[in-house]
Amino acid sequence: MTDPVNNPAHYCGHASGIECIQVARLLSFNRGNAFKYIFRHRDKGAQAQDLQKALWYIRDEIKHKGRIVNPNEYRRRALRKILDATSETWEATCYLYLCTPGIVSLKAAEQALLEHIGAQA
Repeated sequence: MTDPVNNPAHYCGHASGIECIQVARLLSFNRGNAFKYIFRHRDKGAQAQDLQKALWYIRDEIKHKGRIVNPNEYRRRALRKILDATSETWEATCYLYLCTPGIVSLKAAEQALLEHIGAQA
């Protein structure tokens, strides 16, 4: 029996025995997503759509590579807008910690999400 969250069948069905995330986590966001959609395009029943998504990420990477002069300033401004528009405290906390460097921040985001999920159960 597969676990649909931690180990869905389409994550580990490649003939190589490699899981997609093992490669995708080493790439940029756009490249990793393109890789993911190509790698798993046969597994979810939407081959053409997944390949179109991969193409979108490739084109986005080409289009935006090197265009953001100061990515830290852009991230700060974008995060401020997102936080101002987010009414749920748990969600804002996750966004803030996910955009803050370091493992301590990731653990804080994990904790906020776990507390929210627990409250939903």
